[in-house]
Amino acid sequence: MKIGRACVAILPAILIAGLSNAQTVDDAISAALLESPALDRTEAGIKAAREGVRQARAAYLPEVTFSASASTARRDARLRESSDFSETSEPTSVTIRASQPLYTNGLRQVAQQQATNTVRARRHEQEATRLDVALQVVEAMVQLDLARKSASLDRTLQSLLRDQVRAEEERYRLETGTQTNVVQARARLAAAEAAITASDMGVQQAEIRLALLTGYPVDMLAPMITASAELPPSLDDALFLARENSPNIALARSSYTAARLGAVTAARKYGPQINLSAEASTARTPSPAIEQDDDIRATLTFSMPLFNGGRSSSERRQAYAERRASAADVRKAGQDLQRHVTDTWVRLASAKSRLTALQVRLDAAGEALKGVRQGQQAGLWTVTDILDAMEERVEAERALEQARAEHILSAYELSITCGLYILPR
Repeated sequence: MKIGRACVAILPAILIAGLSNAQTVDDAISAALLESPALDRTEAGIKAAREGVRQARAAYLPEVTFSASASTARRDARLRESSDFSETSEPTSVTIRASQPLYTNGLRQVAQQQATNTVRARRHEQEATRLDVALQVVEAMVQLDLARKSASLDRTLQSLLRDQVRAEEERYRLETGTQTNVVQARARLAAAEAAITASDMGVQQAEIRLALLTGYPVDMLAPMITASAELPPSLDDALFLARENSPNIALARSSYTAARLGAVTAARKYGPQINLSAEASTARTPSPAIEQDDDIRATLTFSMPLFNGGRSSSERRQAYAERRASAADVRKAGQDLQRHVTDTWVRLASAKSRLTALQVRLDAAGEALKGVRQGQQAGLWTVTDILDAMEERVEAERALEQARAEHILSAYELSITCGLYILPR
């Protein structure tokens, strides 16, 4: 992954040239997955969790310790017989100790299961992050495309209004129009020019967002996105597929498993345990009367807590409460997913029906504009009617583009959520 990141960072021009100055959804998502710091964090989390597995195993393997000491001491004393004496000693010692848990009341198995479950949870978290990044990229591409089309429509309206201003000024010069008509046309033109400034800022904002996600240079962004995502045939199929492929539900289940194992740990933590230890030590001149002391011993230790002030009962109650909370989180994750999929399905169906209706509106607005222009020449319509018809024609096309963007975004969101769109690796 780091090699791929280096290629994106060091050779962006080569990458963009290979895409012919256009990025498909797959291209953009692949680049975003390489660029995402959130994914770097989840990858580090997985590595850390793997080390936790090794630590959980090592905690119950034999442990060997080595210790050595050297000291010097001088003693001056007076005995009861009023005689004095003094002595100097420089004892040294070396100790090797080995210990091995023999019986842990099941804590060793639980600790290893907890560590393994943590690795699975981090992987589910990574997959959830991948889906989130993909959805952000699709949304950014759709918003950029919509912003550029909206800016283009604003310029189209500006061009139409400029033509209308010139036409009204010519009519006024020929004394077939009025100064009021000229002022009205100029006012609409000024409003359209102000809208262009706002739409250009929207385009810049959308470009920066997509560039930050993908790492592509802003001046090379040319997203290509269509509603070609694979979709489930029905809402029931969508809900089933989403549940089967949801990393958030899997993550909630891992959290429940961790809470369940925590309850097991709390129940067994204060049970009997047996440990075996062996120790070998040697000391030189530990006292003035002893020149050498060698000691070898083996110890079998049995421990059983009898009273701890109610801490064991409190920890068990706490663990059971956390287990119930995690079980509720699993149900909530399922409900949230069902609500999200249902809302997305409804938005997709709504956008699909709006596309047909808005296309009819756009055709009607185009015909109405033609009719109003012809009627103005016959004196049937005023300049206000023409200006309104122009704006209606542009707004109808803008609404159609917005519905098309909503349709594309909903389609990809549903496809990604249901696992039908396979993310690049």
